Amino acid sequence: MEQTLVSLSNNQVPDLWKLHSYFSTESLAVWLKDLEGRIGFFADWVAQGGVMCCWLSAFFHPRAFLTAALQNYSRAKGVPIDALTVYYSMVPKEPAAGLMLCGLFIEGAKWSTAKECIEEAEGRAICSPMPGLWAQPMAIADVPNNKHVYECPVYCMERKQGAIYEKSYLLTMNLPMNNKDTQRQWIHRGVSMSIQSPLTHNN
Repeated sequence: MEQTLVSLSNNQVPDLWKLHSYFSTESLAVWLKDLEGRIGFFADWVAQGGVMCCWLSAFFHPRAFLTAALQNYSRAKGVPIDALTVYYSMVPKEPAAGLMLCGLFIEGAKWSTAKECIEEAEGRAICSPMPGLWAQPMAIADVPNNKHVYECPVYCMERKQGAIYEKSYLLTMNLPMNNKDTQRQWIHRGVSMSIQSPLTHNN
């Protein structure tokens, strides 16, 4: 109890709470704000019977959620799950079965809605929000062979978390590039996405 009180007075999440919480490196104030947002997201889901866009970072284990979605598709279609994968892309004009994912941020570049591709970030901007993304279950053999894309890694944590960041890899998503750009260009810039808002660290 004493250690919990010390943590609270230092704006830290108590170790006892961490034992039953999702992983976070945030201060207590930011952690509580994040927790409130997560509760609100799931409360809306229950009240409305579903959500239009799935906020990935609201889930305790985002990877498990995506795997569960793939399992549901496998059962519904009667297709072995090992013959399926989840193809991630920008939301198509006529989306097939799948999920819209929201709450992702891109670091080292930005998304151009007008050009529908990634481009250089403006000024000193390090990160910017991404529009909704589409997760579509499909047969591995049917995955499109898109050549002019950047294979962007997506992490649960933002880049400045160091070693923790490297261990938080979630998935890889193909982002369309401008015709003049190359994958090597964005690799050298360390472009990646995260499902945790870097903006929260300013609080």
